[in-house]
Amino acid sequence: MFTFAIALLGQFAPTTNLTEIRDRMVGILLGVAISAVIHASLWPEAEGEALRQRVARLLRSLAARLRQSGDADIPTALWSELAECEAMAARVALEPGWQMGEGQQENFQHYVQTMLAQTREILLAADAFDAERRAQPIGERRANRAAEQCAAAAAVSLEGYASDLTEHPEAVRAPAHVPPDVLATDASIDQEEPRTDAAKAAYERLIVCAERLLGQVSTLPSWSVHQADMGIIE
Repeated sequence: MFTFAIALLGQFAPTTNLTEIRDRMVGILLGVAISAVIHASLWPEAEGEALRQRVARLLRSLAARLRQSGDADIPTALWSELAECEAMAARVALEPGWQMGEGQQENFQHYVQTMLAQTREILLAADAFDAERRAQPIGERRANRAAEQCAAAAAVSLEGYASDLTEHPEAVRAPAHVPPDVLATDASIDQEEPRTDAAKAAYERLIVCAERLLGQVSTLPSWSVHQADMGIIE
């Protein structure tokens, strides 16, 4: 467009001297070629790595939130951070993937979308778990103990997954499945505390939310370059 303006709009009649137009067009094309080489190979500004780091920070923040006493809902900042990660993933999908092997870019995009979708489910499950934890009757040692065990197990899994994202991005392992018996409490607590029907019902709801949270955490996908080459995402 710039060279077209020089050729036809620089004066009241079309120019007959093509030297300036030729030199300007060569300069523009040379500049575009040099910029493409720098940004594509020498100094790329891809957001794929930044997205991994950002998701890892989000998971660590959620793990720290779960370790707290549950006196508030999942902070709005965590949901805002997830929305920012999803927006960044949309930009990453438009990045050129010629540096990767055949099909690896598509598999990586599928992995990222699966990971973010599962992170959203984990946030929803954590919000429900916190609500049930706050709804427990005051002084219910058994419920408090089960909530602490669930929060600690989920936090450890999230922190391990976040560490893989930052330290081993080429081979991210899925969190290990946490067995239900991790929520078991000491039998002595049941003997010491007479429990009402309302307390029992509240405790059962807490266990359901805890198991759902642990289940959602364990379904975070694994990813590796070898799996991407074979078209496998777990």
